[in-house]
Amino acid sequence: MHSQKIGLICLCLTVMVALCNAECCGPSSVPVFGGCNGKGACNFFCCNCDNGCASYPYDKKGGKHVLNPAQIFKSADKNKNGAIDFDEALKFAAKKGGNKVQLKKDRKWFTSIDKNHDGVIKPNEFDKTLKN
Repeated sequence: MHSQKIGLICLCLTVMVALCNAECCGPSSVPVFGGCNGKGACNFFCCNCDNGCASYPYDKKGGKHVLNPAQIFKSADKNKNGAIDFDEALKFAAKKGGNKVQLKKDRKWFTSIDKNHDGVIKPNEFDKTLKN
């Protein structure tokens, strides 16, 4: 009976750690649309990927690291108001290799992340592990 309780506690802790693993998978060889290292669908910023990351980028020393969603959000939020508007997202995407003209014409990539359609991407829309 005691070993069953310990096993159940270990299982619960394992699940909780997996759910708390916030990460942005980063781009694969193809920047922007569909070019993320996620195992499943990711948002435009390669964050909030279904089933986690397929592979990870490596730093110069060869050590594995995961891109932090909070850091990526902060780098895109240029005016530091806690939200990413379309212009900020567009500049971020263009800097990462996106076609600015095409991205400006077709805003589906932005509206798909802006879940409440208020015209900005809040932290929890950017990545479900972030708080507003």
